[in-house]
Amino acid sequence: MIILFLSGPPKAGKSRLRGDIYRLLRDSGAPSWFVTVASPDSEGQWVSDAHANGRGQEAEALARRAKNAVKASGEFFSPRWVEAMARQLQGLCRAFVFVVADLGGLPSPENRRLVDAVREVGAEVRAVVLLGPQGDGGWQEFWRGLHIQCEVHAYREDLAWEIIKKEVL
Repeated sequence: MIILFLSGPPKAGKSRLRGDIYRLLRDSGAPSWFVTVASPDSEGQWVSDAHANGRGQEAEALARRAKNAVKASGEFFSPRWVEAMARQLQGLCRAFVFVVADLGGLPSPENRRLVDAVREVGAEVRAVVLLGPQGDGGWQEFWRGLHIQCEVHAYREDLAWEIIKKEVL
């Protein structure tokens, strides 16, 4: 089982890359894969799909409202949320051969817990860092601290294909 974590600073293109990977896997016929968001920011695949259907701004506004509501409730990256997500990622790694998880924009102890959780079930961890206008947002250091090599890229439309052909196809 392999898990590929997508990381990078806010607005680096993680959601776009996640959506590109999802569509590529869906259309490829590759068996046993799952793409998810491992951040409570509420920007799931539905936002990417909304952009493809011309309703992206509306979806982003709705996701922003949901994110703000989660923050106001005190559950944004709460210990309870992190442990629930850790268990979810462990289950996904047990159920699927290839999992892609978007960690969100900021390296944190909570993200480290999620990475540690999949290692506990024997998943092989791979990482991609997307660069934003100001660099990597501390993600290369995060991965170095976990002794995990990462690929570093700026977002581009063919990046999903480059990543997936090495991992799955």
